[in-house]
Amino acid sequence: MILSSQQVKGIFVNIFGGIMRCDVIAEGIIQSTRQLSLRVPLVVRLAGTNVEQGKELLRKSGLRLNPPTPWAMAHGKS
Repeated sequence: MILSSQQVKGIFVNIFGGIMRCDVIAEGIIQSTRQLSLRVPLVVRLAGTNVEQGKELLRKSGLRLNPPTPWAMAHGKS
């Protein structure tokens, strides 16, 4: 598992939901994050079907998520 490594400083999830809806993906991210008690920064970028619903679920989840920024994405800092 990725979180077993001490070298992991954060996780970047980049999803284009063409077939799979972004709201369903967001629900999975929320459940997984809570189940794992995630302790590293998490950046989630969603695009595609039901993207606004997915973003709203993430906003309302109460999780400390970091929004992707163009600078961070361009420089591999996400």
